[in-house]
Amino acid sequence: MISESAALARILAAMGPFKAEPMALFEALDHCAAENVTATVPIPAFDMSSMDGYALLAAETTRPKALRILGEQPAGLDRGLKLESGCAIRIFMQARTCARGSSYCARAKKSLQVG
Repeated sequence: MISESAALARILAAMGPFKAEPMALFEALDHCAAENVTATVPIPAFDMSSMDGYALLAAETTRPKALRILGEQPAGLDRGLKLESGCAIRIFMQARTCARGSSYCARAKKSLQVG
């Protein structure tokens, strides 16, 4: 039996550098990139929520207040929800950060949903 370091040395000696091959991205499964790949446009193309929470109006956050939940904005397709005074929209991680008309996003952990 050989030591771990001797085995590693044998493996590394038998390997050479990988050959770079141009290919379409959809063909690249099980391959590694030969150089850095950088996006040419922001991905996603919108501000994204990093946590679950509620989109609401900042002016309505000066004191605890009950707000009606208008709907939910999950990650993915923009549901086009529009915020109204006295209301909030539930947003989920990786959803559009704040709904149309909102100016504040409250963390779900700091909020209490009743009913």
